[in-house]
This record gives sequence, C-alpha cells and structure tokens, in this order.
Amino acid sequence: MNDESSTMPWNKTNIMQQRTLFIKACIHEYNHEPSHEGIDRQTPAQCYTHSTRLYTGKIEPYDYGDGVHLRQVKGSGEIKWQGKTYYLSQVLAHEAVAFVPYADGVWHIFYRFHFLGQFDEREGKLQPAMNWHAKP
Repeated sequence: MNDESSTMPWNKTNIMQQRTLFIKACIHEYNHEPSHEGIDRQTPAQCYTHSTRLYTGKIEPYDYGDGVHLRQVKGSGEIKWQGKTYYLSQVLAHEAVAFVPYADGVWHIFYRFHFLGQFDEREGKLQPAMNWHAKP
C-alpha cells in the first residue's frame, strides 16, 4: 500500500518541524548571505549583536510629572470626569491616563508619552488624535 502523505513535502505528521526548519533557513540566509545596501554592503550578522539587557516583562510605572490630572481607565474602557462617564478605549483598561491642561476647559489626553486626543469638558466630548504619532 502506497502512503501518499509520506511523499508529500508537507505531510501532516511533521509540518511544524518542516516549517520551523524552513523559517530558520530563511532567517540564516537573510542574516548571513546577501549583503545589504543600507548597511554598506555588509550582512546583518556582521553589524548587529544580541542585546545584553534581559527582558523582564515588567512594565515600570510612568511618571507623568506635576500639573496633570490622572484618571484610571475602567475595564470597560471608560473614565470618570466630574461625576460623568466617558468612553476612551478598552485597550487602555486598568491603565492610568493623564489629562494635561491645554486651554480653558480643554485637556490633552496622554497615555505615557502617546497623545491620545483632547477632551472638551464644556461640551463633554472626546476628540481622538488624528495624527496620533505627532505631538500636539
């Protein structure tokens, strides 16, 4: 009896092993064989080394400094401001965000150094940042 699966290049029994070997071969080729124009015709392996810092997985607390109002984002993604609830983002659940005074009744909102948008407390509206990568 001829088992076709044993002659197929990607049979079910060792597909993960084969994929891992293929990916490792691609990584080795990329890092060691062709030179790259962006790094003066060297290979990446010639230019880069492993980091000496260990990744702990611990995120250090962030110091927003003085003059800001901190709000803790609820699990639902909401924050409270003067007794009212506003939806910010569930992605930031259980994180502190900073409200920095910007103009009369207008606040800039930051998560760490990322500008998220602004809040107009008179209108009760959150305006998301359109160019989130730029500083306000």
